Amino acid sequence: MTAPHSAAGHSAGAGGAEPREGFMWDLRLPTGLFFVAVGVILCAVGLIFPWRASLAPDVNINLDSGLAMLVFGGVMLWLARRKS
Repeated sequence: MTAPHSAAGHSAGAGGAEPREGFMWDLRLPTGLFFVAVGVILCAVGLIFPWRASLAPDVNINLDSGLAMLVFGGVMLWLARRKS
């Protein structure tokens, strides 16, 4: 005879914990890490090659968007740290 399945379709196996109702993964940490990494790359490209974005010669779009991503990623990391 097999073990009865929960509403989520998972069975309580040997050593496996039953998933909690309404459980949701916290995505603030991986989101923050991703945006910080991309922001660092864009800031580096914007500082090393400021002439690359020739559509708007007076705006360094790589540096500006990299700084915005660094700020957003930093906020996500701060929220993830604050939660725990």
